[in-house]
Amino acid sequence: MCPNCNGDISSDRLEKGLPCVKCLPDEVEKDEVCDFIGYGKFRNVCDVWEELNRFKRFFKEIIKNDLWSIQETWAIRYFLNISYALLAPTGIGKTTFGLILSKFLVENFNKKVYLLFPTQVLVNQAYDKLINYGVNHNKIIAYSSKFAKSKKKQEELKNRIKNGDFNILITTTMFLYKNIDNIPKGIYS
Repeated sequence: MCPNCNGDISSDRLEKGLPCVKCLPDEVEKDEVCDFIGYGKFRNVCDVWEELNRFKRFFKEIIKNDLWSIQETWAIRYFLNISYALLAPTGIGKTTFGLILSKFLVENFNKKVYLLFPTQVLVNQAYDKLINYGVNHNKIIAYSSKFAKSKKKQEELKNRIKNGDFNILITTTMFLYKNIDNIPKGIYS
């Protein structure tokens, strides 16, 4: 079955990773298929690969290193809109991946992102890294004792959160638990 139109396809074409002759009359190199496919399921795959390659360039520009294979898998899952949790040992690059993806989504699509961490120390570190990566501080709300020193500042930040006045929200899981009713829902990538 053709991966693009679900029609008949030769085993030779399948082996080469190409769609059927109706979808792609002339054989091309596997990495050139996306240049010739304009419709169907394969087009969706091409769109994901294009977005992945764009993200890989973005990541390398900031980190000066390529994505690790596990990070690439996480990116593919994100771009396929698959819900998943990042489960990996310390030092694998979960935080770096999440921060760079957040910056990518904010800068390229004006999306909103909510990053959760177990401690205030990690909230502060995430904020500092985002600033170092070039994210405008006005686009970030990091809720921790470092940023909410007074009652007035706490209320100000909570109001900004409630009103969705941010692109990147960084809090602890405990903050989410205690303030669940004031956290905007359905707006995050």
